[in-house]
Amino acid sequence: MGAALMTVTACGAEDTTPEQSPAGQGGKAAPSPSASPPGTLPNGEVSMAEAAKAALVAVPGSHLLSIDLEGKPAERRWDVMVSDAKGVEYEVDVKDGKVLKEPEAAPGGEAERTRIMSLIAGDKIGYAKAAKAALTRVPEGQIEELELDTYKKAVVWDVDVLTTVDGTQDGGNGAEANMERGRTHLRINAADGAILN
Repeated sequence: MGAALMTVTACGAEDTTPEQSPAGQGGKAAPSPSASPPGTLPNGEVSMAEAAKAALVAVPGSHLLSIDLEGKPAERRWDVMVSDAKGVEYEVDVKDGKVLKEPEAAPGGEAERTRIMSLIAGDKIGYAKAAKAALTRVPEGQIEELELDTYKKAVVWDVDVLTTVDGTQDGGNGAEANMERGRTHLRINAADGAILN
């Protein structure tokens, strides 16, 4: 993808666990606006945090499952998947901080809803802490995608971070992350925030 991607900064990225829409699940409130990184990027695009916030507001009581930047530079938008309290997924497209159309429920049977509810139950850190951990590992990077998933029976945040470096990058603690064409893929344990690769 092009250079016009979002960056989540470590400063100001206070964490709430886990991120939910303002209606919140289990009586928990959504993160406050002051807890989000700055709203726009130098090129005027809306940050991942602001796109996530718009999607969570569009589906009350929802939990963020994935967010990724799509489209050509002039047409960039965030594709966000959230789940309601019953495990029903909704796709929400966000551009310039606004939801482009009414959220659409994704087709999925009982098995898929059960899988989603299991992911949500295992997510103790939320997407903001996952983003912060990824950018601590790859500080010069820009997050392109975050997705809640499983890896070796653990709930994880899969994070793709774009960089301009090829080869292997050392995260400073001896653990290496695989790099491919300037892309670092990280798996972050959703229970405790530990980077697994």
